[in-house]
Amino acid sequence: MNPTVYEEQMRGHEIYSRVRIMNGLWIVLRVDGVAFHGRTQGLEKPYDATFQNAMVRAARETMETVDSPLCFVESDEASFVIRPDSQMFGRRHEKLVSVAAGTMSAAFVRFPPRVGGGNWQFDCRVWVGRGVDDVVDYMSWRQADAGRNCLNSWAQECIRREGFMTGPLPKPGMSKTDRYFALKGLKNNQLHELLHKHGINFTELPAWQRNGVYIRSDYYHEFDVGKTVSIRPRLLRRMVEMTDLPHGGDFREMTRDYLQRLVDKVPTVKEPPVPVP
Repeated sequence: MNPTVYEEQMRGHEIYSRVRIMNGLWIVLRVDGVAFHGRTQGLEKPYDATFQNAMVRAARETMETVDSPLCFVESDEASFVIRPDSQMFGRRHEKLVSVAAGTMSAAFVRFPPRVGGGNWQFDCRVWVGRGVDDVVDYMSWRQADAGRNCLNSWAQECIRREGFMTGPLPKPGMSKTDRYFALKGLKNNQLHELLHKHGINFTELPAWQRNGVYIRSDYYHEFDVGKTVSIRPRLLRRMVEMTDLPHGGDFREMTRDYLQRLVDKVPTVKEPPVPVP
């Protein structure tokens, strides 16, 4: 058989390799830790700062690889926003998810939490949106998920520490399954009350636990004083970690403003004062 024909036949079986995401659509790559619960037993509960730091540092590296200007990190997941005009990897679905998951996994291993070890792995899925408002809705969804996870995690920790019982279950040494069923069906106000009984005010917990973390590329103009041209603007970039995010409407407005500035290709932060020639 002709080698060229044979290769074409074999490549024809790579059923997803030619799937591309349409130009003009926003892309979000969401990576999620695979079976992390079994590897975090020795970490501080319910949140561990060394684990959070590893997630943020690994996400920063992944942003560079997939050409993402904005990433939202919560718990063991990270969402990478890709512009609608980006041509990274030819917008090939298979390439984007494999590279994002692989880069995040490799980077996370280099910044491991203080315990756990082993091969930390992430999977990845693709979300697409038509406009800025769709991405704002997505980010609000993930932030709401961060808040729910935070409330549930601290409620489970209260049960684990104190043996708090909401039903006919054994108090001490509850398994994770027991703790889950002890909380199942409780409303948010009941969970807040549970935390309050253990001296925890949910609104006073660190913002990175309740609202997640933004890592974003800020673009700004720098002005040089030249010899023949008095002022020459240059668009520069710096990466910023935002660990004290607002929530709700303020979070949505901040996200919308940033994304719209990306679309308009204007600086995302206030320009520094123009130097006097």
